Amino acid sequence: MSCDEDNNQEPDYAWYIGNTVGRIDLPPIRFDVPNIEIGMSARVNGGSGYPGVGIWHVHGWFELTENSLNNSSQFEINSSKCNSGDDGAGNNRWIANSGCFVQVVRCRASNCSKLSYIQVGGNAYIKELYPGSHTDDANTTTSVPIMVNGGQVDECYMTGYNAGATLTGDVIYFWSAGGKIKKWLGSYLENPSTAGVTAKIDHARIYRFFGGGTSAAARIKGNINITINNSLADFYCGGPEFGDMYDTKTLTTHAIGTTFGEYYGAGFGGTSITYNRENQKANEGISTTSNTFPLAFSNYKRLANKSGYGIGTCYKFEYIFNSNATQLVSRFYTGYAQFSLAETRNVTNVLTNCTILNDFYGSGCQGKVNGTVTSTLTGCTVMGNAFGGGYKATANEVSVYPATQPTYAVFTRETGLFSDFGTVEPDTYTWKQGTAAGSNQTNKTLTTTTDMSDLGNVTGAITLTIHDGSVAHDVYGGGNESKSLNNASVIREGSATIGGNVFGGGNKADVSGSTTVNIQE
Repeated sequence: MSCDEDNNQEPDYAWYIGNTVGRIDLPPIRFDVPNIEIGMSARVNGGSGYPGVGIWHVHGWFELTENSLNNSSQFEINSSKCNSGDDGAGNNRWIANSGCFVQVVRCRASNCSKLSYIQVGGNAYIKELYPGSHTDDANTTTSVPIMVNGGQVDECYMTGYNAGATLTGDVIYFWSAGGKIKKWLGSYLENPSTAGVTAKIDHARIYRFFGGGTSAAARIKGNINITINNSLADFYCGGPEFGDMYDTKTLTTHAIGTTFGEYYGAGFGGTSITYNRENQKANEGISTTSNTFPLAFSNYKRLANKSGYGIGTCYKFEYIFNSNATQLVSRFYTGYAQFSLAETRNVTNVLTNCTILNDFYGSGCQGKVNGTVTSTLTGCTVMGNAFGGGYKATANEVSVYPATQPTYAVFTRETGLFSDFGTVEPDTYTWKQGTAAGSNQTNKTLTTTTDMSDLGNVTGAITLTIHDGSVAHDVYGGGNESKSLNNASVIREGSATIGGNVFGGGNKADVSGSTTVNIQE
């Protein structure tokens, strides 16, 4: 425990850490007291370094208890350097119950094979959790269980952010028993070689959730199984944000006592953005005055085609502080756009005693289902409409940022913070279908070879069962705008109350097969 007996605004019992060398190889360790950076305590006396503990490479068990405190720009879990005597029983874990991390990755210099578990809880904060390969190297990592049972993770992604890297293992396991997550993805840019996703979530606060991935190059290969109980999710998609699922693989959501703002049983779909690092400066100096770090903006590949990525439409910057505390790495990325159907196969939604604050969709937001959709709502409250099919059949607007250089962020040494970038107004382009990917600046269009008429379609039979509970407005067996290419049926059971009408078909959408409405007491 730390205290301040001499009233000098510093804890009297703590570790004081200073580091002016490179990445530190760290043996198994647990911190029970705060790790106060020398840079912070010496700042008023002219310290020149960024107030951080540096980038550590963990070779075994690492833990920060809730009594501790840690401030890291980037943390690299690099357990592959353990020798055979450090293997133990495969119990090498990374546990953060406190601390502030800008970015957490699994490995940089070599493959990461001996880590067995990642846990985030307590009062920890992580801006970016990419539990896979570092952007510098396309290394191989092995899937390990990940738990978030407290704290906050802004970007909680189940694979790393190097598009050439591979995640091995059959299943990506995720558990949550509390905590706050801004965005959750089943996979990011690192490619799962064979893995499916199993996520079990309880008493969590989630803003945006996607059971699948966000890139056509890093698709989930196996089944997706999501269980979410007693939680709050503002936006929920059981399937991928972008990128298709594989043939024969199923998507299942079980939910109990959870409140959803928006619920979509399948994928999101539309414009997928995949970032590629175009430029990097590894040793930017931090002076004793304010700094800007202007990477060459000519690296922005606006409207250029990149094979496997798409058409350049946007960009982002990234700043990560080095371990020596006097330099940083600055990176520039182009975001490449593709048109994605976010196609899933058979979809099952089983919801019990849940609340949907808007409309319920058994199928996707704009994502296609190449299979059946079966939804059962028991004792649920839907405050809008309920659709067995999908929401939307069009998604053709894309923001394309100009090649005008923005106002760069400024780093202030005294605070260790960057100012905001200057705002830049994007142009609005629209997608059109064609025989080759490309762009037209005169007409402000992007061309995709994907069949846009398939967006949001359901090819198999749709069944929507409402048992007890209530729907405030109308119930549709089909979709809102998305077509149903097979049969659609609605079953009303028990004491379910419908505030509006019940339709076997869709709202603005066609149903190619037969429609059925079955009212049972």
